[in-house]
Amino acid sequence: AMYKTKWYDLQPDGDVYFGKVYYQHKGSGNGTVTLQNGTLAVADRAFSEATGVTEVFIPNSVSSIAASAFDGSSARISCYPAASAAIAFAHENGITLNLLTCENAKTYYKIVKAATEEANGTRQLICEDCGQILKTESYAVSDSMEGEWILTKAPTCTAAGEKSKTVD
Repeated sequence: AMYKTKWYDLQPDGDVYFGKVYYQHKGSGNGTVTLQNGTLAVADRAFSEATGVTEVFIPNSVSSIAASAFDGSSARISCYPAASAAIAFAHENGITLNLLTCENAKTYYKIVKAATEEANGTRQLICEDCGQILKTESYAVSDSMEGEWILTKAPTCTAAGEKSKTVD
């Protein structure tokens, strides 16, 4: 839809995003392409002209990959085991898959149920890189976690929001 438009022509060679959608790798490419964390989808024919791309790292945030995203490409897909959309896509389309292991070096707490003065809450320690839940634990209001809370998902009229803290 945007291929060969003025907008597309103005994009530099390399990774082209349209919002949180990976639109295309413009140019022949070289080596490994790493999609940004937070990318939600990969568009049609995203890698079809990227003949020099040999590997594409797909983060856990990607939930949709267009059927023709890798048409004409021989690149393999690398991802963590929690990247279910990437794993399913690779299996369904006969693409070589490289499942990565994670050292769980960057983690954060996600509050599942907030603690109150009357009852303990529940929190999960999650790896920022691979998305693995490392532990689920009970905590009291008096438990302190150092660091600043960061809003990771804004609340809406129908759903609660989420806050997280980075754990050093």
